[in-house]
Amino acid sequence: MKHEKKEDKTLALGTDTLSAIDQLRSFMFENVYENNAVRGEFVKACKMLEELYDFYYRHENILYQEASSLERESHDKHRLICDYIAGMTDHFALKKYREHLFPKILASF
Repeated sequence: MKHEKKEDKTLALGTDTLSAIDQLRSFMFENVYENNAVRGEFVKACKMLEELYDFYYRHENILYQEASSLERESHDKHRLICDYIAGMTDHFALKKYREHLFPKILASF
């Protein structure tokens, strides 16, 4: 990576590096961030997380059973739910969604 020294002795990226970063940024926006297929999956994932949040908010007893490792005295219920969900992997969040929110008959397929 080429760096150019400025007069004030701070490090700056070279023009080639800045150009590569701009190209990568453009590619990411076109093909990932603003891609319709990806956007649809993002919307579904947001809905799933919102529904998990609502479930745990309504079922405090289940929240405290599952999130027993989190320190609940220092957090309000909202913070505890957010911390619990934020710590979930994608796979675990899907498992909890199926467990709590999927109709049981469909979950067996």
